[in-house]
Amino acid sequence: MPAVALTAGMATKHGKIRLLIVHDSSGYGGMEVVVLRIAREVDRSRFELMLGVPDSTDVYRASPTKLIDNMKALDVPVERLPCYSDAGIDQVREIVALAAAFRRLRPDVIHIHTSLVAGAKKVAIAAALARVPGVIRTEHNSPTAFDDGHFGGKLRVLADRVTDQVFTVSNHDRDEQIREVGRCPELVTSLTNGVDCTHYSPDSVPTGPWTWSAKRPQFVIGTVGRLEVQKRPEDLVTAHYLLRQRGHDVDLLLVGDGTHAEMLRQQVEDLGTADHAHFVGSVDDPRAFIAQFDVGVMTSHHEGFALAPLEMMAMGVPTVVTDIPGLTEAVVPGETSLIADVYDAEGIADAIEELLVNSAQREAFGEAARNHVIEHHSLKRYIGALEEIYADLAAG
Repeated sequence: MPAVALTAGMATKHGKIRLLIVHDSSGYGGMEVVVLRIAREVDRSRFELMLGVPDSTDVYRASPTKLIDNMKALDVPVERLPCYSDAGIDQVREIVALAAAFRRLRPDVIHIHTSLVAGAKKVAIAAALARVPGVIRTEHNSPTAFDDGHFGGKLRVLADRVTDQVFTVSNHDRDEQIREVGRCPELVTSLTNGVDCTHYSPDSVPTGPWTWSAKRPQFVIGTVGRLEVQKRPEDLVTAHYLLRQRGHDVDLLLVGDGTHAEMLRQQVEDLGTADHAHFVGSVDDPRAFIAQFDVGVMTSHHEGFALAPLEMMAMGVPTVVTDIPGLTEAVVPGETSLIADVYDAEGIADAIEELLVNSAQREAFGEAARNHVIEHHSLKRYIGALEEIYADLAAG
């Protein structure tokens, strides 16, 4: 990769590009994993990283402590950015204070990460006032996933005018940005997430920590992700029950935690499958559990562009996913994965069963799945694209 000629306005003494990643979410999920992967993989000989988080104790505004601690562990300085209310003059005060912070920090590029069309709009406006050379934003979910026609109004339109590029994580989300939000096509680009295909590999499975309390069942199905309403884990629990009712010796691994965990525990008790449904909890490295899956399953009713199926496929696991764009765009239907209707537990069970009873199909799907991720969704490809974007913006 050729060196980029840096402008005279570059902030660092050693000629590195100063990259400020601004985080705009109170939760911890796929977006935060992407931010951490950027921090871990971006070439530190070319880029000097900072993380900007709202200086707020409001549970709906503050970034999660887990993200902040993990970024600090990667030697990324964390900057607390001014954060006021969205009422009247406070918005102006926040923009002015943010602009002052950016003049002090002197970033060459600001990369905003948010799930909302209206998220962090004041950051972009303040960056323009502070004459930051480049401002981009990645919106990690579809515009209509959390907003119902309210996309930030005039302030968002102004923020768009001073933003160099808006990135979506799927083609479907880009189409929604243009159709529902009214953004011009030139502003919005799809840039899908990536996974480390060396880390997520059938050949790099850590030992443990999972052991069966009794003999391993004939089949294991599983999912990785937050146990929240978005993921519809209750449909997978029902599908697992249906498979056992059909006579299949199959256990379920639920890797993740969330507000639906207790409801799901009660569900498996009520269905009589508690001895065969295992709640692993939240783990930083799910590979040892994914390696147990004969079939990986995602039953979400909306996603931006889910990382979990990519991680499963990179490890050679065939998948069943529901028919939403944030999942179907990640797979190759009929080649790496089978597709089931969202909200249809019986259809999900049918698709899983088709793979369970056909070992040759499972093996072929698993091999095709890993090859697909290596070719189209590698972390190396994703980070390389971002590095070129950052360099182009910093160079003016």
